[in-house]
Amino acid sequence: MELTAKQKGCMVGALVGLLVGVILRAFSGHGNGLPNYLTIMSIGFTFVSPLVIGYFSIYFVEPRSISKVEAFFWPFVPILFGCLVTFILKWEGWICILMFLPIGCIFAGLGGLVARMNKINRKATFAILLLPFAVNFGENQISFGEKNQVVQSSIVIHATPQQVWREIKSVRTITHEELKDSWVHWMGFPRPLDAEISYEGLGGIRTARFERGLVFVETVDSWQPNETLSFTIKADPNSIPPEALDEHVTIGGPYFDVLRGTYQIEDRGDGSVVLHLESKFRLSTHFNFYSGMWTDLVMNQIQNDILGVIAKRAVL
Repeated sequence: MELTAKQKGCMVGALVGLLVGVILRAFSGHGNGLPNYLTIMSIGFTFVSPLVIGYFSIYFVEPRSISKVEAFFWPFVPILFGCLVTFILKWEGWICILMFLPIGCIFAGLGGLVARMNKINRKATFAILLLPFAVNFGENQISFGEKNQVVQSSIVIHATPQQVWREIKSVRTITHEELKDSWVHWMGFPRPLDAEISYEGLGGIRTARFERGLVFVETVDSWQPNETLSFTIKADPNSIPPEALDEHVTIGGPYFDVLRGTYQIEDRGDGSVVLHLESKFRLSTHFNFYSGMWTDLVMNQIQNDILGVIAKRAVL
């Protein structure tokens, strides 16, 4: 069966789009010896690169032969296969890939629509390949600063403050039966294991352990039995095993860090309490508006998982 001109153009476009994506990722630095001309955690790479990939995915198709819907969705193909290639080559882990995919697909689709418009001078169109590098260079001249965010979660527990306090000051080993895998664990975030406190009171060191060797060292700075437990959190990125988290979401790294956590028990006076869990964390990316959305979702799910375990244990 002979392929139509449209089908040939789509196939060529997908292959070129995939090649463009792999080349852009190759020049973003991952220990392959190539110069690092493009920063991964940048607007140039995360937003502009997919736009370029999408553009070249439709570039070889006659604009009148493809609909707007097709031009938007076809660039998803090289984005998806490109992510698969980076995973196979161990350039990226599932966490970063899944966080990138929504925005990557959307901007690739927009690039496809731009190509369909056929408004860009074809002689200059390959200059588009330089856009990610140009944007990356420009944004590196800007100081984006840090952003501190707070995530708050709560749960109603039919138990006394004393029962709940017993379960939060230290946490015995959490089994798979108590905590089923949620979507954050499917993405690759380590499961919580336990938390042990050196001594009860101000200055006590609470060591929270997670799967794959991830450890938080928590120093208690507020100790009000049956009411409030608050602590600063320290994670040494150099002590975190490489397999624990993706490079770009390493806790204590250049882009993300958890700063403190607070449990607060609110006695409702009817034999139940509301247990609040609050965490404060730092974001230091060029697109905190997007990374902050993901961090809120992930941290909220992790906190809800932990609160669920505490709620079950407190009533026993």
